[in-house]
Amino acid sequence: MNLEPVEAAFFEFLQERGLRQTPERQCILRRVYAMNGPFTADTLLENLRSSDSRLSRATVYNTLELLLECRLVAHHQFGRFGSYYEKSHGRRQADHLLCTNCGRIQEFCDPRLHSILQDAGQVLGQRVLHHELHLHGECLLLQSTGQCPHFESSKADPSSSSPALH
Repeated sequence: MNLEPVEAAFFEFLQERGLRQTPERQCILRRVYAMNGPFTADTLLENLRSSDSRLSRATVYNTLELLLECRLVAHHQFGRFGSYYEKSHGRRQADHLLCTNCGRIQEFCDPRLHSILQDAGQVLGQRVLHHELHLHGECLLLQSTGQCPHFESSKADPSSSSPALH
């Protein structure tokens, strides 16, 4: 992904508010846009520290708040599974399916939802600007065998991305 428009938008946002463009903020922005799928602030911090970065937890959280404010990052609250972030610049609307057993988060996009949302907006006299859809379920293998194939791997990183539904 070309980060130039993302960085330009962030730096313009910072400048408009009289905030400094720091190497730490730029590093966090770049790492956020290198992440795949939803991530926690702690996962981001661990990822940053693994590359010998000495960023503080406060710097990461404060920068995430700035990225939220300028709409370069989206925030999702997945109930008992916690708080997740994901990059949002130039991305299609993504919905999420959460495994109630292990907390694995699968991202999906179904183009039929767009039509449903537009129809609902017309019926209600509104123009739909944004939506969030979080489905909760159990994997079919869990139902048949009693074991979730993602349980152990989800402890390390419960997020994953899935292709669009057809």
